[in-house]
Amino acid sequence: MNKIKKKFRLIIAQSKSLFFFFIKIRIILLSTYINRALAFVGLKLIRNKVPNLYYPNKYKTHHPRILQYKEFDKQFLLRVPTNLGRTSSWFDLSENSLDPILAILKIALKRNLSNDELYNFLKQNLMIQSDLISPINAAEVVGFDRNNKSILFDFPAWSFVLPWQFENIKEKFHTFPISVKNDRLKSGFKIDSNDPVEIMKLNKLGSLDSHVRQYISLLDSIDKNGLLQGKRYGYISAFILIDGECWRWIIGGEGNHRAAAASAIGYNELDVLVEGIIRKEDSRWWPNVCNGLYTVSQAEQVFDDIFNAKPSFVYSSWKSYFTNKI
Repeated sequence: MNKIKKKFRLIIAQSKSLFFFFIKIRIILLSTYINRALAFVGLKLIRNKVPNLYYPNKYKTHHPRILQYKEFDKQFLLRVPTNLGRTSSWFDLSENSLDPILAILKIALKRNLSNDELYNFLKQNLMIQSDLISPINAAEVVGFDRNNKSILFDFPAWSFVLPWQFENIKEKFHTFPISVKNDRLKSGFKIDSNDPVEIMKLNKLGSLDSHVRQYISLLDSIDKNGLLQGKRYGYISAFILIDGECWRWIIGGEGNHRAAAASAIGYNELDVLVEGIIRKEDSRWWPNVCNGLYTVSQAEQVFDDIFNAKPSFVYSSWKSYFTNKI
């Protein structure tokens, strides 16, 4: 009986969807004909979208300026100079960058490594950089020492959020591991746990091979086909950082692997999907400042460090190793 009920509900749901689809088509066709008629008198029928309603008090400020960091939904691509870019580790994307991933890829390409040699070189050095760079908490990711009192010390490194992001650190603690789990599954690495801390622990222990093969595949694809972007392939996303008349950009939530591979190959420009335009002068209105995660001075310190390609102190051991050993 339950199976019959479920099947019946499914048929009803599908019928409703089909009904509303045809209604929508008829409305579109009708509005087209109406607009043709209205065009003779200089008028046009437009769709009235229901706007989202926000309460400024919720963000501890009456100023509506904060909404530009939430309501940035006008997507567009921007062609940016690679050397003005910043990696997710806050290193620059220049030819001499010491960003761990970028530096390793550049050396591999410089040595013309391929097949097993390329695989072993990447695996060995990605493992070393992972061991050398091990921030304990989110505060160390942004370069805060114990003199900086911050809630960031109470969260693991992988849950940190930037001052201007609308994402809440408590939410990211739960959502980011799930996205990592799903992403690793696409690469053939299955994580069974649903516990956030356990997922990230298993990911660090078992995803190295997946990362190595992903970089090798990207290098090969870009070399043969160029950097592919679009709905089918996705985009490199970015935040544009503006300080007075100067600007930089940092890789956003998508495209870290592609940006590193393209830069290593020698791309001087990249097309990025803009996630947001961040002005330093707006620091007091950034969402994670308004909610108390960062003070204004802490937020501006993070902005300046990214803008000037000054990564956290946790990368010191890596920079020393790369300079002296590779």
